[in-house]
Amino acid sequence: MRLWLITVLLSAGYASSVFAQTPPAPTPPPAAAPGTPDEQVLEQARQRLRETLQSTPPAAPGTTAPTPTPAVAQAPLAAVAAPGGVAPGTAALPAPDPANPALAAELPAAMRVLDDKQKLSSGDRVSFRVQEDRDDPKPLIVTDSGEVEIPYIGRHKAGEKTCLQVAKEVKVLLEKDYYHRATVLISVDALSRTRGKVYLYGQVRAPGAIEIPADEILTVSKVILRVGGFADFANKRKVTVTRKGGDGRSNLVFEIDLVDILERGKTDKDMQVLPDDMIYVPQRLVNF
Repeated sequence: MRLWLITVLLSAGYASSVFAQTPPAPTPPPAAAPGTPDEQVLEQARQRLRETLQSTPPAAPGTTAPTPTPAVAQAPLAAVAAPGGVAPGTAALPAPDPANPALAAELPAAMRVLDDKQKLSSGDRVSFRVQEDRDDPKPLIVTDSGEVEIPYIGRHKAGEKTCLQVAKEVKVLLEKDYYHRATVLISVDALSRTRGKVYLYGQVRAPGAIEIPADEILTVSKVILRVGGFADFANKRKVTVTRKGGDGRSNLVFEIDLVDILERGKTDKDMQVLPDDMIYVPQRLVNF
């Protein structure tokens, strides 16, 4: 009996010592109080999730809900949907002008060798041919108005232009309506002895028309000297030259002081005349 009691007491003491040596269980961290930063972030995430679910319509039974397309993927489609393929707010590139010779395609080799120095004038005889036609060259004459009669096109301005310039312009016009490809060849057969006429009137010795030589640069002072000079009451300081404007409707008027040119040697002030120029020498207000 005593032995049993001693055994029980020893066992109880050993168990107490074991429990006394076992460390206490860790205390769980306190839950985040409402209103702390962690809970606010979590609540914002829940709110965004609820908004996303509410904005997405429910899929019909047996179907799959469509996947939202990012806004970036839709941006390139704006250019396709806009009229002409141009996105709103952007400027469209200008369409090329087929009538502009500068925008024409690269010239064929046969056209690159055309004369680009000698300018045509009234009375010049030229030959015209479109290489693709395989026809003989057609003779053309530059009229007094500086035009030539081009097949299919009609009258075309050629005066004061080179053969290459005229060929480029005619090429663009023919390819616009008549040819898929036109190699236009224009060459000079014979130059006129004159480049037209200039008309002189007023206080000069012999008013009238003066021909402009093709191989000479004729100036206002030379024209007056060729008709015998000024009349007795000429106003040499107020000589005017009237010239047709580029549009063919307006006129350009130039005033020249021939006293500086003829008596003082200031030849840099002299002016070259062109076909159809009108030279007028007025009369002095006081004749003495």
